[in-house]
Amino acid sequence: MNRLTNSEKIKKILKGIYYNPKYNELIEEYEASSVHEVAKAIARKYNWTIAPSGNTALNLLGLSTQVPFKWTYISDGRYVDFSFGNTVIEFKDRNNK
Repeated sequence: MNRLTNSEKIKKILKGIYYNPKYNELIEEYEASSVHEVAKAIARKYNWTIAPSGNTALNLLGLSTQVPFKWTYISDGRYVDFSFGNTVIEFKDRNNK
C-alpha cells in the first residue's frame, strides 16, 4: 500500500481508507473522492449501518443543490467526526428500531 501511495496510483484519505483517483481530461486534474463513498467505506470498516441525515440527505436525493459543509449521517455506531481535506463527516448515534 505504501508503494502504491508513493507512486500516486492510490490516495490515502484516512487511516485504512484509500481510493483510486480518476483523471479528468476535461479539467486536466484528478477527481476528488466522493464524500458519500468515503462515509460508506468508514461504515464498512466499523461494521455500522448508516443513513444520510438532514442537509446531506437532501443533497444526495437531489432535492437541494447546496453542498453541506458537514456531511451528517445517523449510525448505530458511536458519535464521531472524521475530517479529510476540507471535508467533515459526522456520524450521530441512533438506535435501530
